[in-house]
Amino acid sequence: MPYQVLYRAWRPNSWRQVVGQKSVVRILENALLENKVSHAYLFSGPRGTGKTTVARLLAKAVNCKNRQGAEPCNSCDSCSAIQNGTSVDVVEIDAASNRGIDEIRGITESTRYLPVTGAYKVYIVDEVHMLTQEAFNALLKTLEEPPAHVIFILATTAPHRIPVTITSRCQRMDFHKLSVGEICERLGEIASSEGIDIEPEARDALARAAEGSLRDAISLLDLCSAYGRGKVTRHDVEDVLGTSPLEFMEKLVRSLAAGDARETLRALREMSDAGKDFFQLAQEVGNFAKDLILLKSGGDLSELTRPSDESRRMRELASTISRNFLFALMDAAARAVSEMRGASDPKLVLELTLLGLARPSQQTEVEMFRGDPGFKGAPLDKSDKPYTSQEQRVEDPGSTALVGFSGVEVRGESPEPSQEDRTDKGPVTVQPVNVSLAGPEEILNRVKSVWDDLLNVLQKRRLVKARAYLLPGKPVGLRDGNVVVLKFPATYTTHLEQVMVPGTRKSIETELSKLAGLELRIVAVPDEPEASGSGGSDESVAKPNEEDNPLVLRASELLETAARKKSGPPGTHVDSRPARRDTGKRTG
Repeated sequence: MPYQVLYRAWRPNSWRQVVGQKSVVRILENALLENKVSHAYLFSGPRGTGKTTVARLLAKAVNCKNRQGAEPCNSCDSCSAIQNGTSVDVVEIDAASNRGIDEIRGITESTRYLPVTGAYKVYIVDEVHMLTQEAFNALLKTLEEPPAHVIFILATTAPHRIPVTITSRCQRMDFHKLSVGEICERLGEIASSEGIDIEPEARDALARAAEGSLRDAISLLDLCSAYGRGKVTRHDVEDVLGTSPLEFMEKLVRSLAAGDARETLRALREMSDAGKDFFQLAQEVGNFAKDLILLKSGGDLSELTRPSDESRRMRELASTISRNFLFALMDAAARAVSEMRGASDPKLVLELTLLGLARPSQQTEVEMFRGDPGFKGAPLDKSDKPYTSQEQRVEDPGSTALVGFSGVEVRGESPEPSQEDRTDKGPVTVQPVNVSLAGPEEILNRVKSVWDDLLNVLQKRRLVKARAYLLPGKPVGLRDGNVVVLKFPATYTTHLEQVMVPGTRKSIETELSKLAGLELRIVAVPDEPEASGSGGSDESVAKPNEEDNPLVLRASELLETAARKKSGPPGTHVDSRPARRDTGKRTG
């Protein structure tokens, strides 16, 4: 006798065997007991939750000759024919492949004929949302006033795609995803009856991998049973599903939290060598971060996406990592999943996204609450609480007033400062000045205050690669009045070179200039020991040690040449535009 897969062999034959849909079962049982069965039903819900199974049970019950209460006998000719799929009174239609008006017109014409053996002709239309608009129109009249011997059962996973004129003529019943506990209990019953030796951890892993679909869980049990020849272990499940073991996820998260880029790349390379799908890996990283946040917040273990037997080790890991870093990791994984769709190199997208978090000695800056709508771009302190949303202004009462340096509200999405924001409110004497007269420390402080907002704006503008390359760099000084010096760790030479690529550099300079309210340029230098004797003067702050780097010298020469060609004689070109705006404001 041919082998019958488990999900078909264990399809419920009575209402008592239906798992997880108590409200639906109760409604239909009461309708059968009181003889109030509707002429049309709409079953909606995710895949594998029992829509077609319940439809067949209802067809059995209304046509059963020896029904006991609401339960079909499963032994009469009608029940046996429906069970075997040979009943002429129960017509199952796949709307995905029979979606035209001709097929539906054939159904409506056949409703005129009486049933052969049972009391009702039952039409089960699966995936009904796939019908065309014309087919729905052809079905509408028959569905509204069908013959007394006809019952329509429409099943769909997308009820929002069904016309409201169809929905309003049916009794709608929503099928919900099953809980992990319900699936585990059913898998245990099946495994025990089929002689399958399954570990509790493996059963839990299968239930969670099914994501609420009992049919998927039973199919996975069948697959793993064949893999282990009647024995299913936790490692067998991981091999069959391709999920990442806890040891790998721990290693990856610890390396990211410690800012160890080398270890992060090594872990990703191990997964690549093992043939891991990186799209699935990105989803697992996001789910793992969510599980750690759940454990850190004292949530329900049943909501974990990983098996509950790993909760102790995961709780220990969560206790050593900031909650804000976990939110940042979950956000980064979600962005990676979105950007990997259609990408030519998904592995590179995931590597760049995760390396943005693995920044050496930058853990306090990485730990930011990106998920908070009130987040304004300010770094978080060690208390894990984001700063309150307030306007951040660069003001120094004792210093010379900066033209174009009025307060700007720092937000995650920083618009270009308005004309009023760029103008000082008080009555001051306006005269053309060079930006360098404002002092490099004050300009540098201004750049640092908007740096996090620059990263957010690059993300908003979908300049993902520019943001990823810029992450390891930090503004450390100023040269030639308006050239911001960015220092990169010695191990990030690729990021440094990519930032200086003309297209990437131009994008960064444009957004930085908008946020700072000044025309700024950038130059990237490696992190090298500074010359001795730097005493904190303006000159030492403004000029990092770049004389020995040919790349930086060449880049500086190009920037200076471009600036001279664009703005004319040196000394007046940088701040001329803000000065004219201020003058125009007061004379207008």
